[in-house]
Amino acid sequence: ATMQSTSLHRQRAANELVHTNVTVDTRDHEDHTFAGIMFDVKSRAAMPIEYLEIQGIAVRGELGPITIWTTDQTFNNKHESRDQWTLLYNKVQPESFTELRALQLDIPVRLKPGESCGLYVHSSTPGDSQIVYDNQRTDITHRDDFLEILPGMAHLCNEPFSRFPEDASHWWGSPWRPRREFVGRLSYGVRWLLWNPEVHEQLPPAFREIVWALSMSRHPRAGASLLSCLQSDILLFILNKVEWWAMGDPASAAWRPPAAALDPPAEPVPIQPRSYYHIRPQDFFWYTGERDASEEEEDDDEVVEKDD
Repeated sequence: ATMQSTSLHRQRAANELVHTNVTVDTRDHEDHTFAGIMFDVKSRAAMPIEYLEIQGIAVRGELGPITIWTTDQTFNNKHESRDQWTLLYNKVQPESFTELRALQLDIPVRLKPGESCGLYVHSSTPGDSQIVYDNQRTDITHRDDFLEILPGMAHLCNEPFSRFPEDASHWWGSPWRPRREFVGRLSYGVRWLLWNPEVHEQLPPAFREIVWALSMSRHPRAGASLLSCLQSDILLFILNKVEWWAMGDPASAAWRPPAAALDPPAEPVPIQPRSYYHIRPQDFFWYTGERDASEEEEDDDEVVEKDD
């Protein structure tokens, strides 16, 4: 029978986020420590959700005064444009060199499927051991059914978005280091889409079979079925209330949504290492603004100041 629109209101998505406390632990090679790291996060379109909500970030290091920022789509070409970023977190944290320190965002970040954002975690503590991050080793830092964390750019200056530290000391070269990876944990929840005729094909095969079986009670020859006495709009309303995502193992073929089955979270691809000469940003400069083409320093942990 054809499913007609109903007088009973069917919701599009679950009332609340599913707080499964999904955490994303990135690799940790302890390559570098410095003031901050920028990177992009992309919400994949593999699972039938209305949006995912990034609720917290965990990092380790000397920490101190920590700010976390976000910008629409990507951090690229915005790393020195504070006005294009929104502040999500601003608190002082004690040092934690061995254990990740959880930072609960004051303003969560919501991403619909296919959307992306830039994130920037920064410490204003002077020195060079504020936040741990890694060299880029793969094309994607982390990928699961819901999101991708992409490689980013490290910041060596303890003033957010700045080329110069707070004490106005003069740098040889840029305080930005490309091809770096976030080290830490991302916590997020998801708001699942509920069953409706328009999203039926996005749901797992096993649940679609359940819907088909129950819909057969609408057939004229199904008078012996106990469900035949239900009005169609009531049956659809009941299906809309089922938490289908909790009914089976999403890793199994029967309970894996079609888009996720076609695009599994494959292992990140290792990148070919290249010299820093080829990958560094071409904006090395003296404090007067003049470029210094001879500067080739690659080590994040060794920043040379210009003598007056």
